[in-house]
Amino acid sequence: MTDPSTRDVSDVKHTVTAAASSSSSFRAKQFLETCKCPSSATAYGSYEELVKDKNVDIIYVATPHSHHFQNTMLCLLNGKHVLCEKAFTVNAAQAKKLIETAKEKGLFLMEAVWTRFFPLSVQIRKMVEDGELGAVHRVIADLSFGQDVENTWGADGAKHRMVNMDLAGGALLDRTSPLPSSIYHDQYNDLALTNHPSSRHLSSHLVFPNNLPHCPEGPAQSPHHHLLHRKILYWR
Repeated sequence: MTDPSTRDVSDVKHTVTAAASSSSSFRAKQFLETCKCPSSATAYGSYEELVKDKNVDIIYVATPHSHHFQNTMLCLLNGKHVLCEKAFTVNAAQAKKLIETAKEKGLFLMEAVWTRFFPLSVQIRKMVEDGELGAVHRVIADLSFGQDVENTWGADGAKHRMVNMDLAGGALLDRTSPLPSSIYHDQYNDLALTNHPSSRHLSSHLVFPNNLPHCPEGPAQSPHHHLLHRKILYWR
């Protein structure tokens, strides 16, 4: 883990004290060894064991996001602070419940949006707050990439968590959803427009190739659709 002193912090220390796998303690042990964690770290074969460990102060949840709500709630109900990977949850109702629970118990809860802490992000925040860019009225954010499901994950790629709809995968809930990808865009929108008096509006569109197989639920629902382009426009 990154030494806090690299960002001029000296009153905290990061130590991996335990890890857990839902399938076996052996897998948790493999993880600890691969990540070169302290030999004193404990490997657990269940999440229930992990949350009972009194040496653990905060838990990083990195399971498939279809399970983020139940895993994070388990941590909170057992008095653990939580850093949860994106996508935070699969819907707003789940996110609201987690936040309410964390507040009730006085616990730290945060979505792991690492780009917020990039030096570039810090500099942009400062420029906006200091008024160097003037009054910001509109932010346009763009994310574009190509993804070939069959070539990346094989003919049975639909079983992979990235595109398995039962695990909240696919174009809508994982690869290009407002939850995991647009947070990168939205953080800069918030920086620029938070103090603007008018209401916020958002416009978003996805562009797909024309030769995709038909999907009754629409292109965003198909786990086999390859995203070409996403564009988000914010204004107030």
